[in-house]
Amino acid sequence: MKTVLLIIVSISLVMTMTSCVIKDNQNLQSTTTGGSMPTLQLDTEPISPATSDASVILEDVQLIEEVPLPLPESGDWYEWDKAGRYPANPDFEGSLYYISAQDLLLRSYDEDGEIIVSRLNGAEGKILDSGILGSFNVNNGWIYYLKSDGVWKVRINGNENCRIFERDVEPVRNHLFVYNDVIYIIKEYERFLECIDMDGKNHRTLDIYDMPMGYYFFADGYMYYGADSIDKDPLGDTWDIWRYKIDTKKAEKLVSEIFGTLIVRDGMVYYVYDNLYRTNVERVDTIISDRSRSWNYNYNLYRNYLLYIKTEDEYGAYNNGLLCAFNIHTGQEYSLFYISESNMKIYVTENCVFLYSGYRQDSIYQITFVNDKAQLWKLNSISEP
Repeated sequence: MKTVLLIIVSISLVMTMTSCVIKDNQNLQSTTTGGSMPTLQLDTEPISPATSDASVILEDVQLIEEVPLPLPESGDWYEWDKAGRYPANPDFEGSLYYISAQDLLLRSYDEDGEIIVSRLNGAEGKILDSGILGSFNVNNGWIYYLKSDGVWKVRINGNENCRIFERDVEPVRNHLFVYNDVIYIIKEYERFLECIDMDGKNHRTLDIYDMPMGYYFFADGYMYYGADSIDKDPLGDTWDIWRYKIDTKKAEKLVSEIFGTLIVRDGMVYYVYDNLYRTNVERVDTIISDRSRSWNYNYNLYRNYLLYIKTEDEYGAYNNGLLCAFNIHTGQEYSLFYISESNMKIYVTENCVFLYSGYRQDSIYQITFVNDKAQLWKLNSISEP
């Protein structure tokens, strides 16, 4: 009898401790962002893991591991509402966006072009639209995206879905960004950008220098982009980084010989050419050396941490990978989590990070930062609605 009682007490203590850990995580996620966002609701109340049965919590949102890591101290996270989608995937393998205040997870898949909204634990999954091209953008409670017949928008709760600008859109090499309340429609290999207001009116074009090939980033009144160095390499294997001042319509070249994702933070431009560099035009720093490690050229900035994935070989094979954090202020590197899919893209949204490949069959992971610890969560119930 005593043995039975001890077992019951032990189980109760484990469930209580688990509930407390997840409750702390959910309290972090419920922090409201500084921007103005209307209250968003689906048909029912949110299902909060903090108030659910512990066994359900472990099944739906599973804490895989946590490791010591000083809390990110400074710097803004990447804000979709200000600069459109994070341009890590020019060939598009999916988008992901999380609104922590309402526990709403938005995601899209390349296979069928669907935009899906659900809770973080997968509950209340709902398809908002299908047939979208490329990634979506979120701005003031609306989702903006391209379809074959133009620019569309839909409320996050699925209401008021409508086309705001008619245009024939090719299925590849088109991108849509929302920046400073202007919608930019970019087609690679063309020297102009199309712009419209948020209501789809006032259509105009902007002529830009050189031939943009991709890797776009909007920040501080500039559009940064990779351009083909025709004068140096007619075959298009060498790129330059340019920035285009939106209000003056002037472009300047920042650096030559680049390839890969562009990120801009505090006046520094992060880019790849074998190694990962950053420059403010006046100086160039090496952040990650390709000679000393293998990595998959997929990286993102979360406040003062550069997050990236080491891989098992120099070509970034899609096997096991090690998620690492590099403090851009101190230069210190931290090893965080081993993950089974090194092809995961790193999405920074509000006060947490997601790992997501963009393929429906792959897992989605969430990373939170609590009490000087990084926590890896696996979202087990994200599936087709």
